Amino acid sequence: MKKVFFIIGVLLTLGMFCACSNDDEVNPTSSESDEKTDSNESKTYISGTIRLFDHEELGKYVFIDELKMPEEDDTYSYIETVVVPKDEFPLQNYKAGDVISFNIVEVKWAFPMISDHMHSYPPSTQFLCSIILYK
Repeated sequence: MKKVFFIIGVLLTLGMFCACSNDDEVNPTSSESDEKTDSNESKTYISGTIRLFDHEELGKYVFIDELKMPEEDDTYSYIETVVVPKDEFPLQNYKAGDVISFNIVEVKWAFPMISDHMHSYPPSTQFLCSIILYK
């Protein structure tokens, strides 16, 4: 009986030893994972069209709509319009209709509903965000 327990113990020890050494071979080196991350990040930008409003309160913001999100990343798929305060907008010279590429740094909160004579957006699709331009 002692021999059976001894053999089982030896087999379990060998199995654990082999499993540990296989894990080390599967994990990529840090430079390999960095290369994969760099190539994936280059494809994860959002593009959209700048909209401006001539309204006292709305004129303080830049609206980006007609968003084209990366297909492989649906993190921000619920956003239809990105709203950025003008004083935080990363471009100095821009006009309505310009198409820009950017990444969202932070989604701060849902932007209040916009209602004027020409436009009406539901509040659940507009979000006040911080962005960085895609290089």
